Amino acid sequence: MRQSGAIVVLLFALASGSSAKPPSENTALLELIGGAGDVPAPETPAASAAAVPRTAAPFMLGVNYPWRAYGHDFGSVPGWTHDGVSTPSGMAEVEADFERMERLGIKVVRWFIFADGRAAPKFLPDGRVSGLDAPGGRFIADFSAALEIARRHHIQLMPVLFDFKLLEPAAGRANLLQPIARRSFIDNALKPLLDRFGNDPAIVAWDVINEPELVMSFWRGLWTLNPVNPVLVKDFVTEIAAYIHAHSTHKVTLGSRWSSDMSTWMGSGLDFYQFHYYGAAGPRGLPGVASFGLDKPVILGEFPTRKSARLPSYLDAALHAGYHGALAWSWRADDDYSGVQDAPAELARWASTHR
Repeated sequence: MRQSGAIVVLLFALASGSSAKPPSENTALLELIGGAGDVPAPETPAASAAAVPRTAAPFMLGVNYPWRAYGHDFGSVPGWTHDGVSTPSGMAEVEADFERMERLGIKVVRWFIFADGRAAPKFLPDGRVSGLDAPGGRFIADFSAALEIARRHHIQLMPVLFDFKLLEPAAGRANLLQPIARRSFIDNALKPLLDRFGNDPAIVAWDVINEPELVMSFWRGLWTLNPVNPVLVKDFVTEIAAYIHAHSTHKVTLGSRWSSDMSTWMGSGLDFYQFHYYGAAGPRGLPGVASFGLDKPVILGEFPTRKSARLPSYLDAALHAGYHGALAWSWRADDDYSGVQDAPAELARWASTHR
């Protein structure tokens, strides 16, 4: 996730964010895991010798929505008027967005659900979770509305449970990583979520947390003054992934900030890896999948689209380098890297050519 800000570390600048086939037949990711047969990826300069065979499953073309309003698309922020997806304005805006996405050939939408925890789930003072939201809350209504719209437009969702900002001091939620609080989230929020939606074909996979490496101490606290223990984060991811597998038909992934971070999550029960690429070299600098040495498929979870002419170049590079999909950044985020809607003709042409 790219955000504007003034904290410059290494080559990047980050700061706080602001806020065809029916879904059951869209098997781009479901076939991805153990797809029917392997075929060599085409050789191109972008792929280089590092490209590896990719399964014959369809390439997953997607976008990061990633929110209408950061942290309160689903549920109600205490002290604020509910403005989630299920409100009349929310329904109208999301409907219009998804209708346009469908026309452009987009199949998967990555959407932040709990984000930094400001609206949901419901936290107790000690950091434990007591439910999806407060009594009378609107989380289920909002999530149901999002799925209804996605189904109507033959799109699948990849819900992102949390953002790394949950673990920053400002959010005050890092205690969720501890075993007791973690279990309370599973029992009181994740369980009811999966009990209701765990077999919904409009969901293709769950993304446990967005870019957690930014607040993990093996980066020596470069991105936060209070880095969290990477062992606790990996335990959290592993337990969440295991629970999703046991109580749903969906796959599990995690949005790594850099390609070098993906190996951190080996053994965590993920079904495929992803990372977010904003390299200065552009599409030609995208590494081949073989160079990662991973045990599962890889998708490109984010890439910049501000310059519209580069959007198809990124998709070509990802396809030829052995990736199983690519999700553009972004549809609605207001930052210097979002420009999906600036290239409708190029995107529609690419989608039509690569059905």
